Amino acid sequence: MKILVLSPYFYPHIGGSERYIEELYGELVKQNPEVEVDVLTYNTENAEKLERYKNFNIYRVGCWEILPNQFVLPNYFELISLLKQLKKKNYSHVNAHTRFFDTAWWGWLAAKFFGAKSILTDHCASHPQHKNFIVRMVAKIVDRLAMPLLYKAYQQITVVSQATKDFWVKSVNQSKKIIVIPNSVDDSLLAKKQVSDHKTSVRFVGRNVATKGAGIFDEVIKELKPKYPKVVFERISGLSHDRVMRLLQQTNILVHPSIHHEGLPTIILEAGLAECAVVATNVGGTKELIKNGRSGILVEPSIAEVKFAVEKLLNEPSKAEKMGEELKQKVLKDYMWAKTADKYNKLLSK
Repeated sequence: MKILVLSPYFYPHIGGSERYIEELYGELVKQNPEVEVDVLTYNTENAEKLERYKNFNIYRVGCWEILPNQFVLPNYFELISLLKQLKKKNYSHVNAHTRFFDTAWWGWLAAKFFGAKSILTDHCASHPQHKNFIVRMVAKIVDRLAMPLLYKAYQQITVVSQATKDFWVKSVNQSKKIIVIPNSVDDSLLAKKQVSDHKTSVRFVGRNVATKGAGIFDEVIKELKPKYPKVVFERISGLSHDRVMRLLQQTNILVHPSIHHEGLPTIILEAGLAECAVVATNVGGTKELIKNGRSGILVEPSIAEVKFAVEKLLNEPSKAEKMGEELKQKVLKDYMWAKTADKYNKLLSK
């Protein structure tokens, strides 16, 4: 089995969909060493045009970033030339990621060109979000027009959460081709909870994108830091994954005040493994992970609500600890890559 994965963003770029590709296909190859995986991506980080990374061959083409970290277009002359070269590899499957990236718009054509099965994997449970109203409206219109066409074009559509599937079914009024292959985590990330100098810590971890809620967290810090001088409040962005996991193991409360088009946020899954209490907005698949008041607290994306929830957990540390423990058990039960990759392998083998 030879698979070509299409995504405009991939290593060394950091993001949830990149982690999903890396972990899902990494586990798939681990379980099935005969599987070969190539990734075709856009060179957003000025890296090498061809690189061997872990178990993948990464092919990168030149590009232009239209919206930094959110939308990019390739040099299509370079792209077409590369696709012609790759045809000789005899791919069995072509898997494009995220419906509103241009790789999804032409990925099914590439599959036909290769004589391969076409799969679209979608990560987003709502229309694209952006701070600019015009960008949001244009994206929404394009999204509404594209989804029915993509449903017809692809032989299979996989989604990372039930919320994403529900959004698709509502948008195209069909469900036959759609299957949930959930975002997950690896049990190798499990580690004993650490305490940093016996200090309570509250952290935000995520890309520096307005829709991820970093601004809300900054305002919450301003209001709570004078009242809780012994608490560590920290916003984290751009660190390596290993460093992020070490910090999560020292974190009591993770704050995720996102209004982004979330599917199933990786950071909440990882926070669950680290037994963090989570305060998060009820977007996308977040409610599939967090049962409000038991395995975390769901809030509206407002400074007042986030502040109230964080304070509640700071003043009830035993409650915060129990929430972290319950979220961890949920993640271990339903969201481990070994189980998810096995489900995906069965789908590919049909």
